[in-house]
Amino acid sequence: MENEFILYDKMRSKSRMILGMALFEEKLGFRAIAGMGVAPVEFCTMKSSKGIAGAGRPRKRSYTVRSVIRAAAILKAFSSSHEVLTLRAVAENTKLDKGTVFRLLETLVEAGLVDRAGKQGYQSRLQPVLTRRFRLGYASQSNLLPFTGIVTDSLMSAASAAEIDLVVLNNQFSPRVALENAERFVAEKVDLVIDSQINVNVASQIAAKFLDAGIPFIAVDIPHPGSFYFGADNYKAGRIAGRHLARWLLRPGAARLSS
Repeated sequence: MENEFILYDKMRSKSRMILGMALFEEKLGFRAIAGMGVAPVEFCTMKSSKGIAGAGRPRKRSYTVRSVIRAAAILKAFSSSHEVLTLRAVAENTKLDKGTVFRLLETLVEAGLVDRAGKQGYQSRLQPVLTRRFRLGYASQSNLLPFTGIVTDSLMSAASAAEIDLVVLNNQFSPRVALENAERFVAEKVDLVIDSQINVNVASQIAAKFLDAGIPFIAVDIPHPGSFYFGADNYKAGRIAGRHLARWLLRPGAARLSS
């Protein structure tokens, strides 16, 4: 009699377990698998979550690390390995908090990926592989003058170090050649032109070609309309000379010397 009661109790317990697993499967959408004499329950493939209250589309798991993404954004803020940026400039480029940018920059310095440049500057030691190479045009006055040759060689060396393509032409002291070179730069679609020619009569025509093409340009020695002028300010130089001459003439004894 006692053995029959024990057998009945085991069957009832097993029935409850099977019923419980069936209810678990029905409510939660999991299929439960259990051996006949094994107590642990193993859960396998998930069924449709349509019947689960509050269940939506499963969220995609992210494996990204935010601090690494921010560090990468800081490195991409440098357009080349020669560019020096301040802390404020990096923060503006990355839209990150200055405190966060400072800590990440110092970490990159410690890792050897960024160098400090001066008191407030930073310089990347990596060269971006996806940056577009700039193309600059330079038209020299002539290759006959030693000074002009030094300038040309210096520009070529600096462009090579900065990984910039430089298109070099020679104006040959000729207004006609200077105009032809301007048209050549426009056809080459350079990003900027450095034009060194001393003929005032064609300055406005050369400037018009660059302005129409939307190419910024630097005029050397002779001012051109709409250009960035690099050269002496003759008007200011004349005023400086006049002031010093007047002071010299006002000195005692200067009138006697001038007469």
